[in-house]
Amino acid sequence: SVSVICTDKTGTLTEGKMAASKIVTYESDLSSFEGKDIPRDIKDLLSAASLNNDANIANGGVGQPTELALLEAASKVGIDIEKLRNRFERINEIPFSSDIKYMVTLHQWDDGECAILKGAPERVFEMSSLENKKRTFFEEQADLMMHKGLRVLAIAHKEKEAGHFDDIHTIDNYDFLGL
Repeated sequence: SVSVICTDKTGTLTEGKMAASKIVTYESDLSSFEGKDIPRDIKDLLSAASLNNDANIANGGVGQPTELALLEAASKVGIDIEKLRNRFERINEIPFSSDIKYMVTLHQWDDGECAILKGAPERVFEMSSLENKKRTFFEEQADLMMHKGLRVLAIAHKEKEAGHFDDIHTIDNYDFLGL
């Protein structure tokens, strides 16, 4: 017999689809992805999320629902994902696993390299250099979003000169972008 059934959020099970509903940076809070000027910090966060992403929205979308939702939000704000991925080629990665609760991708970045971190907020907070005021702000925002039943991911990045990331497993002090 079964006495309790726990399920995921509406839409994920019935349609196999998710959608980004809120993006928070230190300067911006976005809940609508169309019909207005999108702040630069939101576009930067969605660009990073598009690079640190294994999904593909072409041909109806292939990939995990969470990653597809990030790509669809990026596309809605005018980011050309294919052009972005071609410009900033992925050269290394730490795939997501439920043990570490994050994913890191390393990209060619203009005259250097950029590591992008995406994962559970508590893990990304630990790996980022956030002053106390900003960390408190983001922890409160993450809690509010989680209490509304939203799946919350944090995004951060770190740029260096080419060849200066000896081991992507040891990168710390990421620059936090948002939730």
